[in-house]
Order: sequence, then structure tokens, then C-alpha cells
Amino acid sequence: MAIFRAAIELCQVCQSRSAGVLDRGRGTGNRPHPMGSSRAIGTGLLFVAAMSFAACGRSRRAVDDCIAAHERARAFDRDAATGEQVADESRHLVETCAEMYSNAACRAGMKKAWSKETDPSQRLHIQLESCRDAYCPELPEPKPALCTSDLGHAVLNVWQTQWVEFDEVVLERDLGSLYPRLKAARQAMATRR
Repeated sequence: MAIFRAAIELCQVCQSRSAGVLDRGRGTGNRPHPMGSSRAIGTGLLFVAAMSFAACGRSRRAVDDCIAAHERARAFDRDAATGEQVADESRHLVETCAEMYSNAACRAGMKKAWSKETDPSQRLHIQLESCRDAYCPELPEPKPALCTSDLGHAVLNVWQTQWVEFDEVVLERDLGSLYPRLKAARQAMATRR
């Protein structure tokens, strides 16, 4: 809400300043303000503020949903479940938590990897490759090891370690101030196993 209020205040300042410039310019052909229409600037800033506020709300909801999905998965009785039930629970967890990632290609790759149509032996490879290709070009140096990993050779324990590092870098970047809450919840769930 503070972002939205700040954008409105900025728009009001912009409008008052450009109105003064336009008023002073009336005798000289009524030149437009050098920054463009104050209404257009105000509308643009409101749009940016609204989108930022919506993204923040979406991220908060995605983190809450992911934490709930982890809790549900932790309570799931894998010993009593069929293979299909375990796959469905895993799919639910991944599809729910995929919403935390801001990059659409990574989200889509995660969902594709865990769809019912995907060969289970290819799931991790599809997820890692999709997210690596989506994020690594824009991540700053030093990049996570996954960014330079050869995914052609399946080494599951290496892939898992690389995913954990990559996931932390990406989600810290995507979620900002929401990330410590997710990290704490994940750590708490890991210690309860």
C-alpha cells in the first residue's frame, strides 16, 4: 500500500509541476512539458505501482500456498500410499510452489516436468533444464553451479545439491523480503522429519 501511496504522491507532484510549466508556456505557443503529458506520466506510475502491489500480493500468496503444500506433503503417509498417490502428492507440491518463481518459462517447465504425461525418469532433468535456461542468463556472477552443469549425464545427488543452491539464489532474488520466511519454514519442516 505504501508503494501505491508513494506513486499517487509522485503523480500529484508531477502534475503540479507540469501544470506550472504549461501555464508559463501559454504565451509561447503552449509547448508541452519536456517529460510528456502529466496525465500519461501519472497513469504510467499508477500502473507500475498497481502491478508492483499485485506482484507482491501474488508472491505472498504463493509463499503461503507453498508452505501449506510442504506441510501437507510432510503429513502424507508415503508408506501407505500407492505409487500414483505419491506422484500426485509430489505433483501438487511442485505445481503449487512453482508459482513463487517470477520467470514464466521456469514455472511452465516445472509443471511440464511433473505432468502425468511426462516420463517420471525425465522429471528432474526437465525441471532443472527449464529453470536453468530461464534464469541463468540474467543471474549475476558468481552464478550457481547449475548454470554451467552438464545435464546430459544423470548424477542425482549432484543435481539435488545444485538445485538447492540454484533455488536459494533464484527465490531470494524473486521473493526479496518474503524469502527469509520461506527459508525458515523449509528449515523447520526439514528438522521435523
